[in-house]
Order: sequence, then C-alpha cells, then structure tokens
Amino acid sequence: MNEFDDVRDLLPEWLEGSLSDAARLRVEAALADDPDLRAEAELLGSLRAARPEPPEELVARVRAGLRQPSVSRASRGRWPTWQLSAAAGVVVAAGTALLWQQRTAPLPDLEPLPRSWMMDDAVVAGGLVLDGLSEDALETLVTELER
Repeated sequence: MNEFDDVRDLLPEWLEGSLSDAARLRVEAALADDPDLRAEAELLGSLRAARPEPPEELVARVRAGLRQPSVSRASRGRWPTWQLSAAAGVVVAAGTALLWQQRTAPLPDLEPLPRSWMMDDAVVAGGLVLDGLSEDALETLVTELER
C-alpha cells in the first residue's frame, strides 16, 4: 500500500476543482513528492479533457424528465402496501407452520454407538482417538471391529 493511496482517491475532485483548500493543498503536496502520482493525475486530466459532451437535445430531454412529477406505484396498478403486508404475513405464518411441523416430527431410530467409542474423549471430529487407552480397552476395540 502506497502512502499516497488516500490522495489518489481525491484526484478526480482535484481536477474538477471541487476540493476544500486543505484537501487541495494536501493533494498538491503529494503530487510534488510522488512522480507516479503526478503521472496518474496527468493521465486523468487527459482523459477528462478528451471525454465527449452529450448532445444538447439529450440533456434537455433528461432535464425535462426530471421536472415531471413521478407516478406513484398505486396509480400504476400495483398492489397497495396493505396487501403486500398481508401477503408477507401469510408467507411467514405458513413457513413457521412448516418448520414447526418438521421440528416436532419424531427422529428415526438410530443405532447406538459401540460402547468402546463412548470412553472419555474417544471420538473427536468423527475419528477415533486411541491415545490413553489401556491394553484391555484396545483389545476390546479390536475384537468389536473384527465382528
């Protein structure tokens, strides 16, 4: 990260002349210190100078469109707010009922774990931990695994 990255973000406003005096002086000091930043500012200035101006006809149409009052959603035939709120309530109620029904459904019968797996911390992240098992416990485990 360059020390002038925050100044680099201010270059477009500096070129427009819209920065405060303090920010403008900060940018100009950074430009004096960093030749790469100066080159970037020159490139941005060239691009800004070369940009085409929009046709006056288009500008006039956009400005005329901005002055016209907007049409509300209700007058365009959309659903009123109370109907959307009611529909959302129905969806939430139905979803809650479905989740409640699934939550209260009985769990299937699961096969119990072998007794040797339930010793202390014998099962960690799905794998057996055999450290700390006595010889008798290891023999019992091997016998159960061979069955």
